[in-house]
Amino acid sequence: IIAAERERVCSIGGACRQGGESGGQRARGPWSVVRVPAASPRMYRRAGRLLRAAARTAVGSASGCPASLSAASTTEVQAARSRTKPSTDLNSFVLRTHTCGELCAAHIGQEVRLCGWVQYQRQDLFIILRDFDGLTQIVLPQEESTAHFKKMLCELPLESVITVTGTVIPRPPGQANLEMSTGKIEVRLQHAEVMNRCRKLPFETKELVKKSEALRMQHRYLDLRSSRMQYTMRLRSQMVMRMREFLCNLHGEMQ
Repeated sequence: IIAAERERVCSIGGACRQGGESGGQRARGPWSVVRVPAASPRMYRRAGRLLRAAARTAVGSASGCPASLSAASTTEVQAARSRTKPSTDLNSFVLRTHTCGELCAAHIGQEVRLCGWVQYQRQDLFIILRDFDGLTQIVLPQEESTAHFKKMLCELPLESVITVTGTVIPRPPGQANLEMSTGKIEVRLQHAEVMNRCRKLPFETKELVKKSEALRMQHRYLDLRSSRMQYTMRLRSQMVMRMREFLCNLHGEMQ
C-alpha cells in the first residue's frame, strides 16, 4: 500500500526529462530517474485505514466465525465448521471422490473412494476414517475372500494414511449416530490401500488429549491435523483472500 502511495505522489510531480530537479525527480541524460520520496506519516495512516477496512470486510464475510477464536471451545469450532460448508469442489485433482464429512443418506448405493487417517479401530469390525472435513465409519468385510484387507487394516497403527473404496449403505436401525454429520450411513469396504504407515507418535492427536505448547511446536506437522487447527487455518486463508480482494478490486493494489 505504501509503495502504491509513493508511486501516486511521484506521478503528481510530473515527468521531467531535462534540466534540474522537479516534483521529486532528478533528470539524468535523456531519461529521468525517479527519486521516490520517503514514506510520510500520512501514507502510513492511509495504509492503516485500508488494512482495517479490509480486515472488517474479511471478518464480516466469514460467517460462522466465533466472536473470539482463542476463547472458542471445540464444540463452538465444530458448530461453526458445520455452518460454513464450502461450496467449491474439494475433490478435483485428488484421488478421492468424496470427503469423509460430506457423505449422507443421498449417497446410499453409490461407490465412493475416500482418503484419510485411521482415527479408531473398533472390535475388528469398523475403521473410523478421518480427513479435514469429518469422519466416516468403514465396515470391514467378514468374507474369506477379503480377509487380507481386514487383517491389514486391523494391524495398522492409528494415524496411518489409507485409501478405501466401498459402497455407501445405511446403518442398521438404532445404530445411527446423530452427533456425526455422517452418522446415518457407513461404507462397506471393497478395496483398501495403505498410503503411509504411521510410526509411533510423540503424542496422540485427539482433541481431548492435553499437550504442552512446547511439544506441539516441536511436532507442528502433527498438531496441524487437529480439527481446531484445520478450521483456524482455513479461516485465516479466507480472511487473507477477502482482504486481498478488497484492496485489489476497490483500491487498485498490486502485488
